[in-house]
Amino acid sequence: MRDLGSTTSHREIVAYLRSMLDVFFVFSTEIVGDRLYVRSKDCAIEDRTGIKDRAVPLELTICRHTLALARPLVIDDTHAHPLVKGSHALDALGVAAYLGVPVFSGGQQLPRTLCALHVRPRRWLDEEIRMMVDAGAHSASMPF
Repeated sequence: MRDLGSTTSHREIVAYLRSMLDVFFVFSTEIVGDRLYVRSKDCAIEDRTGIKDRAVPLELTICRHTLALARPLVIDDTHAHPLVKGSHALDALGVAAYLGVPVFSGGQQLPRTLCALHVRPRRWLDEEIRMMVDAGAHSASMPF
């Protein structure tokens, strides 16, 4: 993995992660009140979801579970996982695999997540999880 110290924006981080993880969609979020905002994203195809900077009710997202757990949420097959099975996000975005990490700064959890989605079930490797955690930590001090 390259040194993330040279990345200067959330856009660079999500693009790098999507390439390294070989997934469909990577994005960074910010939670404000009961809403989730996608602040930066990188998608394998031209994104027509209009999701960037749109407020999504937090209760409709998988990211809420990542925040509540305060640790990486690793789901190889969303359709079989009891925590998210039947979630609105599965149909809305075609999510079949999910890897989300909460963002911490100075030991404090921020109201942010960094997430990777794929359209087919897949096994997340330990090194991929570490890569996401490291990227989340690196992004903590960056403004959106």
